[in-house]
Amino acid sequence: MFSLISWGAVGLGVLVSIVLGSIWFGPLFGKKWMTLMGMNPNDTAKIEEGKKQMWKMYVIQMIASAMTVATLSIVVLNFDNFTIGETVGTSLLMWIGFVIPSEIGSVLWSGKSYKEMREIFLLNAGYGLILFVLLGCIVAQVG
Repeated sequence: MFSLISWGAVGLGVLVSIVLGSIWFGPLFGKKWMTLMGMNPNDTAKIEEGKKQMWKMYVIQMIASAMTVATLSIVVLNFDNFTIGETVGTSLLMWIGFVIPSEIGSVLWSGKSYKEMREIFLLNAGYGLILFVLLGCIVAQVG
């Protein structure tokens, strides 16, 4: 089963995940996300302190992204879904079946207001949707 992992796709997928996340949770929606998470986007001292620990978060995120791409690679290549359409379809199905329920669970018990829960869910699930489509394309082309 593990022989089906496309390590080239894993490497590229990790890179795409980090770049997309940096853009999505940075210039696009960073301030909104920080506010929703109870952080002050204008607290430069706190942000600078957080940056010192950021390398740890990137390492953990890279491991998590590698797990995602490796799993997608196994699923797609196990069923011989080699076309971009079939692979993206499989990626979307995995997003619907795994990411959405997980994101719902994360916000549902957060103690936030309904409006905040909805916004956090949309930001996180939206990132996941775009990422899974991109990862599907990567696995189809590199895998």
